[in-house]
Amino acid sequence: MAHSESLRVIGQLLESANIRNFELETDGPNYIVTCDPLTQNGEWVPHEFSLGEFTAQTTRRPVVAGPVRVRLPDIFRLETQAKQRRRQDSFQSEADSTVSQLLRSLGALLERMNVRVFQIRWGSNSVAVDCRRLDGRLDSVTYSLEKLQRLSASSLSRRSKRKFPNPGRHQKR
Repeated sequence: MAHSESLRVIGQLLESANIRNFELETDGPNYIVTCDPLTQNGEWVPHEFSLGEFTAQTTRRPVVAGPVRVRLPDIFRLETQAKQRRRQDSFQSEADSTVSQLLRSLGALLERMNVRVFQIRWGSNSVAVDCRRLDGRLDSVTYSLEKLQRLSASSLSRRSKRKFPNPGRHQKR
């Protein structure tokens, strides 16, 4: 599964748990997410984050502060659940600047750079990425959330053009 798809799924998981600051890194085909067990509002992170469930639960339980390993089978399962939700909620715009969409765009950028190993530090105003390319080069870059939103909008525009070709173009006969 591509980084863009995996990171979108992880972003949806983080959104469902109302987590806004986190670290995410690759671990072979898996990902490790580390976050503070308290949200910005001072609430405990919902237990569903540690269970990998998208459904809201009424009870909130404290979670041990520490890394959560998101394995490839978990990502496939969560993606299936998310597809079902997206079908039911067809009114949601893909252009929303959600964590999941921004992570998807960042994943697409990492794919274009031929990156396989990376660490992302997601803060309230910026996103820092350290990565190793397939050719062994190390890169480090920091994006403001505003810059990442512009990259995401550009990425969404390219995807929609691939899905819906320009109707004004005519094939030569």
